[in-house]
Amino acid sequence: MRHLLFYSFVLFCAHWTMGCRELRPEYQTPDLTPELQQPILTIAQMLALYEREDSLTFTEDYLIGGVVTASDESGNFYRTFVIDDLTGAVEIMAGGYDLHTLYPIGRVVYMKLNGLTLSYSSTGIHQLGLKAVASSGYTVDYITHSALLDSYVSRAGMNYEFRFAEHTIPELNDRLLGRLVTVYNLTLNQGGQTTWATAEGRYPKDIRATDPEGNWLYIYTTGYADFAGEIIPAGTVNFSGILMKNGNRYRIKMRDLRDVVQ
Repeated sequence: MRHLLFYSFVLFCAHWTMGCRELRPEYQTPDLTPELQQPILTIAQMLALYEREDSLTFTEDYLIGGVVTASDESGNFYRTFVIDDLTGAVEIMAGGYDLHTLYPIGRVVYMKLNGLTLSYSSTGIHQLGLKAVASSGYTVDYITHSALLDSYVSRAGMNYEFRFAEHTIPELNDRLLGRLVTVYNLTLNQGGQTTWATAEGRYPKDIRATDPEGNWLYIYTTGYADFAGEIIPAGTVNFSGILMKNGNRYRIKMRDLRDVVQ
């Protein structure tokens, strides 16, 4: 099984280098080296252990691995990063600041699960962190201390740059939650007339984005994003980001403004 999981990373990289549209020109073919560890569980297998109505605290020495697909450099993700191994994705409640300096987009990381808690968040994606105290109203909390985080996470010494597969809005589904998606030919409500959010952390914003057939989703931005106060583009745009949900409506959370292509 370990050999199979190692080769899943090879297939993972091949998936992004064949037949998909490139949005970031600095892409380089990944260099797989023996430094890669061999995960015991895929992320999909980990998620399959979880019952959505409750949290799951791991007591066995499981290991997962994945590529960082979102981090906190722009501020739109806060004290977290997302990893993906092609079978699924999970948001790591790392709890630190400037996480992108250690876990930039494209970094391969491995997580020891013993002692961590997995839960399903209101945004529609799974989160992995410490078990929250009952009085907090949450099921999972930030890991908070860097030394404690270091005991759970390790980094491989290489980076991957992703190309994005194309999705239409009707093709989006819950199996893609937490994953990187790209949706093309969208028009933003109030394009050219409003900002992504209210700057300085005051208010987040969901902006309606509609395709030529009238299907729509939200583009979500927090007030902490360094681009929160910038005017959203008018005209037709393509969006990439992490797929989430607002109730029954899908939303995309961008990593930074490079995820917007006109």
